[in-house]
Amino acid sequence: MQPRHVSVIPNGPLKNDNGIVRVDRQMATFIEEMSFNFEAISMLQFKIDQYDFNDYDISYIDNVAVLFIKTTKFKLFDYFRSIFKILVVLKGTDFSYIFFPGHLSLVYAAISLILKKPFALYVRGEYDRGCKVYFFSHIIKFLNKIIIKKSVFVLTTGKLFMERLGDIHSNVEQVSPMIEVSKTDIFESRHYIHSHVIKILFVSRILKEKGIFVLLEALQKLKSTGNRFHFVCVGEGPDFSAVEAYIEKADLLNCTTIVGHISDVNKLKDYYREADIFIMPSFSEGFPRTLYEAMTFGLPIITTFVGSITSLMVDQSNCLKVNVSDVEDLSSKICNLITNTPLCEKLGRNAMATMLHFYENCQYSHAQQVNIKINHFYNLTTNNL
Repeated sequence: MQPRHVSVIPNGPLKNDNGIVRVDRQMATFIEEMSFNFEAISMLQFKIDQYDFNDYDISYIDNVAVLFIKTTKFKLFDYFRSIFKILVVLKGTDFSYIFFPGHLSLVYAAISLILKKPFALYVRGEYDRGCKVYFFSHIIKFLNKIIIKKSVFVLTTGKLFMERLGDIHSNVEQVSPMIEVSKTDIFESRHYIHSHVIKILFVSRILKEKGIFVLLEALQKLKSTGNRFHFVCVGEGPDFSAVEAYIEKADLLNCTTIVGHISDVNKLKDYYREADIFIMPSFSEGFPRTLYEAMTFGLPIITTFVGSITSLMVDQSNCLKVNVSDVEDLSSKICNLITNTPLCEKLGRNAMATMLHFYENCQYSHAQQVNIKINHFYNLTTNNL
């Protein structure tokens, strides 16, 4: 027996645009691929009405149904109300694929466990961080480990997460990242001679947790010491207005371009090609897609070593490591790259070599991996009957 109805539970909100369901382009590609392999796909997540990064319509996919959970000012009430929606989804579901961690993901997985409904996890972030409240933090960490242990299989980003999750679950595999660059995009013709104003690129959701304000403070410091650069900020998010205000207050307007969200993949690739340095000063990550992209285009990278980033990134080889929330360290590393062309070329060339090896070892897309794993589980189940 093969599964006919699979549910996908993202760990980020979905956009309801007057009845049209919109997701980010990586999720759209994933869902479209999944729809080819199963008769029906269900999705469940909280509803949002804004954020321009969710701009890919998946309403045209006939066998995909999306259930929204309305949000209120009372989050606890929202999660309690989500239980009823979860029960509706699980009633007709053969198998669930859950993006993890996340509060809704945790509730969904827990109910699946109680109802003995099979599920698998895509662990894409730091599952053992808990939350800010000490007591609840320990409970969430404990529950997360139980959920991981009881899942059918686990896919994750990076070898570091694989090793850590391997202590909890025996069926853990590294997943192909949901990225839109490929081996053909490797930018071998990049020049590293800095005879112009240095272009510094940041591509991410605009959130404080991504280190954007640390980066802006570092750039403010660099400008005051006479360094010539132009900062390009690509992305959209809750702190977008705060970033605009900070840039104006810090007198960075004349050396900054705020792009916002880019839906055109080719236009985004152009920003990578035109940049000289890429910076990812995030406080918490799984393995950010943007690092794959920046390496593909041969950019010298400055990044924090959080989450699973150390599974591919090597300090002084294909990147420079920067300490979390350390303005002095970040400004020093940026200054080093601005003035050290040989180091830029070394980091950029090694980054492209890292990705060349990576692409050669990617056999399947994310959706293909999920399909293979789910069908393997059902084949084993059928043979054991």
